[in-house]
Amino acid sequence: MKTLNRFIEKVGVDKVLHFVVGGWIVAKFLELGGLWVGFGGILFLCFISIIKEVFLDKESGADWFDILSAILGGVVELLTYYLITII
Repeated sequence: MKTLNRFIEKVGVDKVLHFVVGGWIVAKFLELGGLWVGFGGILFLCFISIIKEVFLDKESGADWFDILSAILGGVVELLTYYLITII
């Protein structure tokens, strides 16, 4: 648990939340229709992450690492789904 806490302190809670929510969004797309719909979920995630960072976080400015964290969470979810369906 100490290792996880150190990791979160180093990366930041905001990046971890972007990762988790990105994975959750792609998981919802995967529930709708499988792997190909999941790829559409990644595209949707890219779109809404950029919109959120550029237009809604005007005061703090766009943090591209937040966008990257969300997309990475979605990709990890997609790869996990793919590996589970193969096995």
